[in-house]
Formats: sequence, C-alpha cells, structure tokens
Amino acid sequence: MAGAADTVGLAGAAALVGLSYDYLQRHWRALEASEGFPSPFLGARKGQRPRWLVSALLAWMEARSAGQITPLRVVAPAQPTRPANDPAAEQPRHSADRVSALLAAAGGQ
Repeated sequence: MAGAADTVGLAGAAALVGLSYDYLQRHWRALEASEGFPSPFLGARKGQRPRWLVSALLAWMEARSAGQITPLRVVAPAQPTRPANDPAAEQPRHSADRVSALLAAAGGQ
C-alpha cells in the first residue's frame, strides 16, 4: 500500500499537472474518460476526497508530453439526406416565397 507521501489530493494533483484546483475538481472525471487521466488511488466515489498516486500522475504527464495520449475528438454525426420526392424539400425557404406559393396554390396571383 502506498504511503501518504506517495499520494496527493486535489490541490497537490492540480499543482503537479498544472491545472487550477477548481478546474480539476470539476473535470477530473471527464479528463479520465477523454484523455486517460489516472483514476484516483482512493476516493473515486461522489462525495469522497480523491487521492492520486504521484507516480501515476507523472507517468500520465510523460505520456501526454510524448504524444502518446491524444484527446478524443467529438465528431457530429452526418445529417441524413432527404430523398428527392420529399415534400419538405420542395417548400420555399423565404416567407415571401411561401406567400406567393400559397397564393399560386389557391389560384390567386
């Protein structure tokens, strides 16, 4: 089991990796999921005080600076294309075009 000198809390982890205490407190779970930030050694549940192994944080920083860890990029899904016979595709975009289209459909000018 690691001793107290081998672990750090939020303040120590933030100082070690160069983040603010507030940012790390709010985002360490997202960093863990997206950038491979190490899981806490103790206190990973909500409401507990997390503690990280210093060696794990140092290894993460080395891997990140070496380019071995790259953040995940969120890509929006492709929008489905509408078929050519879709009535929604035929409707005019501008309100003036809609008025004239409605008048023409009603037999007016």
